[in-house]
Amino acid sequence: MTSGTRRGLEVRGLSVRSQTDDRNLIADVFLDARHGEVLWIVGPSGAGKTTLLRAIAGIEHIHGGSIVVDGRVLANSAVEVPPEERRVGMVFQNAALFPHLNAADNVAFGLNGGARLARTSRAQELLERVELAGVADRLPHTLSGGEAQRVALARALATDPDVMLLDEPFSGLDPQLRTDLAAATCRVLRESGTVAVLVGHNPEDAMRFADRISVMQGGTVLQLGTPHEIYAHPANAFCAGILGHVNRFPVQVHRGRVETPFGPVEAPGLADGSAAELLIREEGLLLGEGTLASVGSVRLLGALAVVEIRPSGEEMIFHARVPADAAPAPGSEVGIRLDPARAFVFPVGR
Repeated sequence: MTSGTRRGLEVRGLSVRSQTDDRNLIADVFLDARHGEVLWIVGPSGAGKTTLLRAIAGIEHIHGGSIVVDGRVLANSAVEVPPEERRVGMVFQNAALFPHLNAADNVAFGLNGGARLARTSRAQELLERVELAGVADRLPHTLSGGEAQRVALARALATDPDVMLLDEPFSGLDPQLRTDLAAATCRVLRESGTVAVLVGHNPEDAMRFADRISVMQGGTVLQLGTPHEIYAHPANAFCAGILGHVNRFPVQVHRGRVETPFGPVEAPGLADGSAAELLIREEGLLLGEGTLASVGSVRLLGALAVVEIRPSGEEMIFHARVPADAAPAPGSEVGIRLDPARAFVFPVGR
């Protein structure tokens, strides 16, 4: 297939209903993912993330919409290609390696046909790609969690799939290993040129490693865009909150803006007198000149610190995220100003 027809994955109006009670698990889902990029799906439990992956893989029957890869229809109202014919690889939360096969044989398992020497060579090549050249002869129980997941990734890549799906592949790992594995996995996926769709529960990893992010809630996609687009221009309060901690409080719109202890925030398009919700990112409250506030607790988070502040004359407590070496002492007073680019006003219920 020529590069001009390699449009990647296109999901249009996809719906899947529960087989037990006929409720919608996902409804009218639209998204696309391109070759050589990592699309990271975030959302709470029950949002429909895994159901979406299972539908793309052909494990879940669809009830509406379509799934198309590079112009080839995998599923719609008239077509449902079997999973084994979709050229879709999948890596699960559990690496699910065959316990009686060593790492190289696990990788080579899906390579049907051809000489054993060629399969072994291909397996070794893929282990090298995931930086595990030295574990070819080791059995799964001797591998660490991160090593096992990389073997599972190599096995899924062995058949050169058009689409790679990864469902919570870093869950259960310690934070440093999770970050290192996420970085290595995304690098390998981009280098492979496959369409990569990854479900992960850590928004910070999504911000750091994804090319684009799809935010899901209640079985539908709320927003699809680059990490910067979703961070800087969230579609609603849920999207604003899922990519980082925010301060939330109710406000009322007056003459196109709302008032805060740190100054006004624009509220374009909202009716005068309407109830709204203001969200301020923790990093949107800057220490220095501005509204005087008393400092409560200070919690260190490595290079950063979260500072509890109470503006003078206010009952409400806010949290500011600042460099740890610039954090004020508990009980002191500081000036606080607002970065308006990190403050958002949404109608109540959005």
